[in-house]
Amino acid sequence: MTTKRVVVVCGWLGAKARPVAKYAELYQQLGYDTVVLLSGGADLLQPARFLHRKAVATLLAPLKQSPADTLELIPHMLSNGGCRSWYAVERSLRDADGRYTVPAMVFDSAPSTNVRDAADYAWPATDELPTLRMRFLTRLMLIGMKWYPTLSRSNDAFEEHWQRYLVDQAHVPKLFLFSPQDNIVSPANIRAAIARAKDAGTRVVVEEFALAKHVSLYTHAPEQYASVVTSFFKQVLA
Repeated sequence: MTTKRVVVVCGWLGAKARPVAKYAELYQQLGYDTVVLLSGGADLLQPARFLHRKAVATLLAPLKQSPADTLELIPHMLSNGGCRSWYAVERSLRDADGRYTVPAMVFDSAPSTNVRDAADYAWPATDELPTLRMRFLTRLMLIGMKWYPTLSRSNDAFEEHWQRYLVDQAHVPKLFLFSPQDNIVSPANIRAAIARAKDAGTRVVVEEFALAKHVSLYTHAPEQYASVVTSFFKQVLA
């Protein structure tokens, strides 16, 4: 029996494949298998059960070939879109009774506490977008994200993430990477998540990238980023 360890790189909302792929390349250079999940612009406007259905089959495929093996999945979540992707996939894995464990988690520029506050915080940043079309579409998405739970009578997606990652999985070691200058996801929310994890007894590592922008930490300081991730994995993974 062997352990197959896979890093699941979960891109931020609306991210294209190429910028997300560089995170997978980082883990591949460290010797890990990877799977990439891209977050669509409407992922926060639909139930989690409809997201990334094919990814579950991909992740569980190794167990079909070697049923006695153990599968370890490590999510690397970029912003709240990444948190949503992993939440959806893990929910489907649990529904499928997939045999897996989560030995560690990485949060990059995440998480937020709730969708309403998150939408309000990110709104001013839309003024910096380069085109009127981008501003309009982004603002439309933020409005939809903010009011979807009320109109659909569904749970707040970000509160679901908070409960799952910080409460239900308090035993899982966590690495938080963020910038105090982030104008998309509130640094105060991220610090609150860190405090919540520590209060729950979670093994926590934190790294701030003082001058970086939202989800640009790796681009801003690639050596620092890779070093922190490598050190964290050495600490928490046997």
